[in-house]
Amino acid sequence: MRFVRTVGPLAVAAIALGACEPAKYALMPLEEAKYREPKPLVEQVMGPVEPAPPIPATPVRIGNAFWIASAAEYALPTSFVRPVATLDGVMVHSLSWDREPFDRLLAPAPASPGNWVEFLEVY
Repeated sequence: MRFVRTVGPLAVAAIALGACEPAKYALMPLEEAKYREPKPLVEQVMGPVEPAPPIPATPVRIGNAFWIASAAEYALPTSFVRPVATLDGVMVHSLSWDREPFDRLLAPAPASPGNWVEFLEVY
């Protein structure tokens, strides 16, 4: 019985290690690895952002309704919104699951990137 308890885990370990794939890359020689410069952990991929155009303060027509910007701002990921219209260079979005007639519309906040200004239906 002791033999089975010893050989069983060894057999499972041998099968598990045998199922591992061999490395799909070439290993670096030791001397080169010792003195090689590491790749940077963080890379700058974006430069300065141009200022966004101001959000219209008067009611604007989008679809079959008029909308006006409110004071409410939301922090939403871009996957939660989808583009609907463009007004004077400002891209207006709706929530990604919302279809026309929209409950609310959103525009990127000019002062704070990643935030969205809410548009509410007027009439």
